Amino acid sequence: MEVIPIIIVVIVLVVTVFCIKVYNSLVALKHAVSKAWVNIEALLKQRHDQLPRLIELCKQLGLNEQELFEKIMSARTKVMNNQQMGQVRGLGSAEQQLQSRLNKLFELAQDNSELSEDEDFRHLKSAFSGYERAILDRSEIYNRCVIASNDRIEQFPYSFMANFFSFGEYEQLEFELEPDEAITTIN
Repeated sequence: MEVIPIIIVVIVLVVTVFCIKVYNSLVALKHAVSKAWVNIEALLKQRHDQLPRLIELCKQLGLNEQELFEKIMSARTKVMNNQQMGQVRGLGSAEQQLQSRLNKLFELAQDNSELSEDEDFRHLKSAFSGYERAILDRSEIYNRCVIASNDRIEQFPYSFMANFFSFGEYEQLEFELEPDEAITTIN
């Protein structure tokens, strides 16, 4: 009779350890997604902080495109709002709009010899190109983490723990940029 309680205790311990491992695995994936998102947010903030400086420099060096400047700042606001509200799908489309307008600005700047030859402008243009590459790289990392988390949440027996502890699925970050629209192609 003493064997049955020991078997029950062993079974309860095995099930408990298994549940803890499953839960910890889900938590690790959740934190990986969060960390990847924070990396994207940091890059977006750095770039957004430079946009007013870029526009002011363009104005100082004779680029008179007030409507375009306003559109860039409006797109910046949309990106920031989607970012703050955690709306991944909206962020992707707002980013596309911002990139398109920045590309237009850099195209116009190429036709302005004073602007295109200015050292500060070239430095900012290079910085924006770097931000673009880094954001695209970080979005790939974020999307890999999202896929891993979403796949795990759908797998048995993780799905039971995910439902029980309210682990939800994440949306992938999709940029709808055409390869030739990226700032990285403008030199």
